[in-house]
Amino acid sequence: MKAVNDDNTGTIQLLTHCSPQSVRDAREQIVASGALGKSVVYVQLLDYLINCALESRQPKEFDVAVGVLGRDSSFDVSRDSAVRVYIHQLRNRLDKHYKGCDSAPALQLQIPKGQNTIVAVNSQVLPQSVPAFDWHWRWLTGVLAAVVVVLAVLNLLQWSQHQPPAFARQLDASLDHAIWQTIADDDIPILLVMGDYYIVGELNERGGVARMVRDFYISSRDDLNNLFMRDAELQKHFRDLDMTYMPEGSASALMTVAPLVNATGKHYQAKMMSRVITADLRDNHIVDIWYISGLNNLFFATSSFLPGNTFDEVYDRATGQLYTSTAGLPERGEPLSSSRPVPVLKV
Repeated sequence: MKAVNDDNTGTIQLLTHCSPQSVRDAREQIVASGALGKSVVYVQLLDYLINCALESRQPKEFDVAVGVLGRDSSFDVSRDSAVRVYIHQLRNRLDKHYKGCDSAPALQLQIPKGQNTIVAVNSQVLPQSVPAFDWHWRWLTGVLAAVVVVLAVLNLLQWSQHQPPAFARQLDASLDHAIWQTIADDDIPILLVMGDYYIVGELNERGGVARMVRDFYISSRDDLNNLFMRDAELQKHFRDLDMTYMPEGSASALMTVAPLVNATGKHYQAKMMSRVITADLRDNHIVDIWYISGLNNLFFATSSFLPGNTFDEVYDRATGQLYTSTAGLPERGEPLSSSRPVPVLKV
């Protein structure tokens, strides 16, 4: 990468183009200021990135995890975001440090966004952006659970196409219901969403996964990463396993709902709840199979129902009737169906 000169951002260059003493001085000034906090990890990470840059090396996430964070050879960059979070935190601490300086140092150290390396900035103005290196990272994501669900849905839909006439009549009767009529009477595709619980790993003193934990405030990888961004120390205790599980009751409901989705004759796809993004909600009819405890206010905000003492009880304010589920016992439960119209914004 050649030095880049910009009136707004200054001169950006590799550390190999700077004098070793000026780099050491910049490093000492940062550490002495206390900008990196009390954790020695950030100092070690800064030193590691500086050494790599001076040797013209571009460390990978795995290298940083083993060389700085003390992880072993089993470290999986697709499942553990520790390196990305620590580098993000270090980048922010460097930026905050220079913004707080009374006078901008002649040489500033900066981590370009999306990179695992240190560059030098020769300017009295802190750069607002740094040209990205021409690197392309390929993130690997564990999607085995989602693939299994999709295959299960496809198998059920295929099975429903070869059922006797009596079964077909039952489907037709169900499709005559107002809920399914609303879904079937347009060209909007259907997204079948399976509710799942996101699981994180709790680490022991040696950094290995001691147990798998379900936290009700962590429903996706983004939730976990946001938590790590707020408190990087949590990465010493928890690890992203990219693992979810689907309740047994949801699988039973899927066997009933999947043939109905197929009978609409519309384009459809299936996703786990933890994989759903905003665009999915905008572009599809959402058929969500999930416990009402997971839907919570999303459901009760537009209905006459209220939860009872637990989410195994549903109270109908309109009729005064209380419906009680068997709470997971091997008996017949109480299913609950509802629809919620979404307003369409016209521009």
